[in-house]
Amino acid sequence: MKSFMKKLYLCSIYATRPECCIGYPWNDANDIFPDCQFYDKENKKLRTIEEQRLLNTQQEIEQFCCECGKCCMFWHDGKPIHQCSALRVVESAGKFSLPVI
Repeated sequence: MKSFMKKLYLCSIYATRPECCIGYPWNDANDIFPDCQFYDKENKKLRTIEEQRLLNTQQEIEQFCCECGKCCMFWHDGKPIHQCSALRVVESAGKFSLPVI
């Protein structure tokens, strides 16, 4: 079996992150990305966390976010130009567990 490495985008200050991060994607803190799991393409709106939890477990939601990381970067013309200073990009093989906070 071939193992593979994937990038994970982890917040080093997750437990004490600022309000703009806690409220994302339901505030205007950053762009809304079309591939965000909270974006309902069919209805062209954001799902609430409660609506998303009807589709995915909390662990699946967190894993998706850690594998994406787009909201922790600043974008210009569709390209990331800077990442949040609290963002830690790590390589991981296979499944991972988030630290309990």
